[in-house]
Amino acid sequence: MRNRNRPRLPLNALRAFEAVAHHLNFGLGARSLHVTQSAVSRHIAALEAMLGRPLFVRRARGVSLTDAGATLFPVVTRCFDAIEDTLDEIGGRRHLQIHMPPAFLRMVGMPFIRDFQVLNPDVSLDVVSTLGTGLPVDIVDLAIVFDRPRTCEEVRDLLWEIRLTPVCSPATASEWQARGMEQMLRSDDLLHVRIQDEPRNILWDRFARELGFQLEPGHGLTFEDMTLAIEFAEASSGVALADVDMYDDRLKEGSLVAPFPEMVATGYGYYLQLDPEKLKDQRVLRFRSSIIARFKQAEHSLPS
Repeated sequence: MRNRNRPRLPLNALRAFEAVAHHLNFGLGARSLHVTQSAVSRHIAALEAMLGRPLFVRRARGVSLTDAGATLFPVVTRCFDAIEDTLDEIGGRRHLQIHMPPAFLRMVGMPFIRDFQVLNPDVSLDVVSTLGTGLPVDIVDLAIVFDRPRTCEEVRDLLWEIRLTPVCSPATASEWQARGMEQMLRSDDLLHVRIQDEPRNILWDRFARELGFQLEPGHGLTFEDMTLAIEFAEASSGVALADVDMYDDRLKEGSLVAPFPEMVATGYGYYLQLDPEKLKDQRVLRFRSSIIARFKQAEHSLPS
């Protein structure tokens, strides 16, 4: 049997390396570990010195993995995942870390979580929600992201594709119904939702193009989350784009009004995303199969 030299394993440095390799950013890696960026930099410099080769290529706008870093990253991740899962199992902490965007969590996530917990009382969920789109800063077991179809190494399941229509307050609706769709699309009253790595008016632009209009970039307000834009539209003169399925209750109540009947599927939707390695965890499989079944059964009628 090979003699192992456990004391030479730089565990803190490996944790710092994994965090930066996951985010490809020293600042985000440090935030996920709740330490300073300088501390992470020191740990990685020490690890690179021990190995005698660089693990990252440093650039002005981020970093990329060297061949050595790309070899080490999946090994470190698998080992840390196995250690963490085993510790949780021994300690009786059967929890999954789930990320959901705020709009998803408020409107449909909470009812699903409630029902999942009733059917799976042995699985505890740690739910986090951050403003904005894309993946969360912290490493989680499963993440629901608002995005368009794209190729990636993670497992991705489309829960549903959003269908958008302009919405606003009843008073604003009366004004725009009289003036028409084209004038509305050319106004500065449009409210935008920020989507990671996309232009600020991406959703309005796609909506307009589907209807045969050319949208000017314009001004207007930009929000980090669709629900924030919707709530602003309800209380002001602005016009937001709403997913007609997610906000169906508000439209039926009349607090939110769709001034025009046009509805567009933009290609964006909510995806369940996870690392393929997580599929070895039975708890992950149960959550994944449950939420896919929920939305497959609902089709365009969201869970309640």
